[in-house]
Amino acid sequence: SKEAFQSIHQIDLVPTISLLLGLPIPYANLGAAVPALIPLTPSENKEMQTEFTNDIAGAPMVAAALALNAAQVWNYISTYSKTAHTLPVQQMADLESMLNQATNVYKAALSHKDGHDSISYREA
Repeated sequence: SKEAFQSIHQIDLVPTISLLLGLPIPYANLGAAVPALIPLTPSENKEMQTEFTNDIAGAPMVAAALALNAAQVWNYISTYSKTAHTLPVQQMADLESMLNQATNVYKAALSHKDGHDSISYREA
């Protein structure tokens, strides 16, 4: 949508384009994938398609893209922290805890009994 393009930062282009091309996000990139640009799985019945069904159908794709992005950024930050010894230990522990919580939500969405129609993907 037009609104999505008005708020994209340059740093976010690389991870977004990498994910769209099926390539790994470059190691040192700290940008975030732009969810509005991740392709949605099209509904089989176009007449029944609404903005809500688009969001639900695309939720697994967006959740996977953001999970890959988060893992890449964590890999960079944790490696940098171990080699430079400049990042505060408590803040690193807090970041790791948040990542672990997000990972658990994502794993729960993957195994949810309602599959891809699950609201769990939207929470992930």
